[in-house]
Amino acid sequence: MDLTSDESIFTSTLLIKTTTAALYSLDKFQILRALEIFAGLAANRKNEAPICDLLEARFLERVFSLVVSIDLGLQPNNNQPH
Repeated sequence: MDLTSDESIFTSTLLIKTTTAALYSLDKFQILRALEIFAGLAANRKNEAPICDLLEARFLERVFSLVVSIDLGLQPNNNQPH
């Protein structure tokens, strides 16, 4: 999808706002789909400026917290004797 066309300005704004809302859902399926949609939009270089204009800083904070989150159960326990 090309977010830069004049015909899609309202559609693109609605799409960005809806997927941003899904990113904050408690439903993991909605979060995953929102990330997939944004990845698809970001794949088109023409969408860079509209995405940057429409997104808020809290969106990037949320994406980074989801992508960089560490599963504490997988970290080695350095306090145990070998």
